[in-house]
Amino acid sequence: MFYLNIFIFSAILASFIQVAATHLPLKQPFMFRFSQCDFCKRRLSFFEMIPLLSFIALRGKTWCCSKRLSYSYFITELTFPILFTFLVYLKKSASHPILPLTCFVFLFFFLLTDLAYLHIPDSAVLVFLGIILLIQFKESVPFSDILWQFLISFCFYGILYFIFRKGFGMGDTKLLITLGTALGFKESYWIFFLALACANLFFGLTVLFRKIPWKTKIPFVPFLFTGFLFYLISH
Repeated sequence: MFYLNIFIFSAILASFIQVAATHLPLKQPFMFRFSQCDFCKRRLSFFEMIPLLSFIALRGKTWCCSKRLSYSYFITELTFPILFTFLVYLKKSASHPILPLTCFVFLFFFLLTDLAYLHIPDSAVLVFLGIILLIQFKESVPFSDILWQFLISFCFYGILYFIFRKGFGMGDTKLLITLGTALGFKESYWIFFLALACANLFFGLTVLFRKIPWKTKIPFVPFLFTGFLFYLISH
């Protein structure tokens, strides 16, 4: 019953993350607003906003104008709670499970913004860093340790950005610095290494089979998210 409640809660959270990820990069309001139909802008009823169930009941179409909805809604509201519930189960005996779960939530948000707009909002990164610092202070992590992890992450990823800026974005750099502050530089480096391995494999295969041109820009956060999952599962 506990994990069912976690799944339901995380499905609702996934729906909010989806809305925030599609509106924040465009500087559109997503808090304290009524949800609207993507097509005719009619205000949605409660029945139309139930995660997963509404999409299934309405057969992937809007109730008001019968337009086909994007499957991204259903995929997000299914993938996020499955992974989140699995990580809660995986980290149930960990001494500090809140920190990695918080990183998971924000990385999933940045994954969506990067896929949709190739953009990582600075305001969201600052909120991410602020929440991380609050959690660390609550867990009595020494300030000197936090500062050291921030400085070494800032120097390493900052230098990396200036050397490889054509293939490595500033948003990715800020996100890695925040991860280094949250989890420690060593941990963030291994996540970065795993992400690079996944990205190079994907890019190499797609170029080899001529699915995308050589100079195509691809979002890096999905690979960072994958590396983060691999790291959590293996630790």
